[in-house]
Amino acid sequence: GKHNKAATAPVAQEEGGEGEEEGEGEEADLIGRMVEYDDSGETKRARVLDVKDKFALVLLDDIRQQVLFVEMDRLNLLEAQDAMKLESCESPKLDQKDVKVENRKSTGKSFHPQWNMNKVTDDKCKQLRELAGGTRARLSMKDEILTGEKFEMMCNAILESKAICELDFESTGIGDTGCEHIRRLVESDGLIVSIDLQLCQITDKGLKTLADALLRVSSSVRTLNLGQNGLTSSSVELLASLQRRYPMMMLLLKRNKISNEELQTIQQWSLTEKQVRELFLASCAREKQRKEEQGERLNQENEDANLRGEEEEPMQETSEEVKTEETE
Repeated sequence: GKHNKAATAPVAQEEGGEGEEEGEGEEADLIGRMVEYDDSGETKRARVLDVKDKFALVLLDDIRQQVLFVEMDRLNLLEAQDAMKLESCESPKLDQKDVKVENRKSTGKSFHPQWNMNKVTDDKCKQLRELAGGTRARLSMKDEILTGEKFEMMCNAILESKAICELDFESTGIGDTGCEHIRRLVESDGLIVSIDLQLCQITDKGLKTLADALLRVSSSVRTLNLGQNGLTSSSVELLASLQRRYPMMMLLLKRNKISNEELQTIQQWSLTEKQVRELFLASCAREKQRKEEQGERLNQENEDANLRGEEEEPMQETSEEVKTEETE
């Protein structure tokens, strides 16, 4: 069944004893546990790293080891024999692709060769499509005013090239219409890790197009700059959902019509790679302790059973002696 409070109560009693408070103790008892949940029709397995406001921070059991928040009532606790093999306490190789996000926060520099396209032409799009396979490049269109037709042509070339992993569209004026084409890029094969859309005249409508796509897929985007656009308080809930879905994503929102208090509401779901590693190691330690306590309980139960067996044997012998005397 779903891992709601009713479902967690037996677990909390079993592991934490009768003295644990219901609610908080039950949620904390999820940490370190192996769970599964349905994600758009696909069953995913994960390890719980932390719990926060009815959400569980989970590390997915897949090659990318994505970290995200999932509603607790969507989780099913796995039995020991069905739990995934995440017993190692080695730090996870978190999916950052080729972009070193932690370093970028301080340096602001790209770690990929830059491919500038000052004017969008058929020849330049052809060159873009023909970039060597395996190449990872940053495409800069900064300050180039892009019409809908030009932008669509360029996005088609990006999709075909399979080489561009960073996009700089600062001050290109793509607006809400351009977000439709950005949507196609983030829904592609997972190469795009960074998108700069500051000063692009994007409103709440364009954000919804982009955010809906990011929430619908498991995206590789780790840096999304939406600064100095026309976003308002109406988008706070959607932005919080986006940050919750991708807690390690750098979501930059400076100089929009969003208050500092609303920014804090969004940023409370943000996590650094260091924080995630610490939570992972803490969850390993909690699960190890849980297993040790379980082993101790089983040993104690076996000892008690043996003692009861030894006490019953003399009583059986005495009973047999009495029966023998009565027969004689």
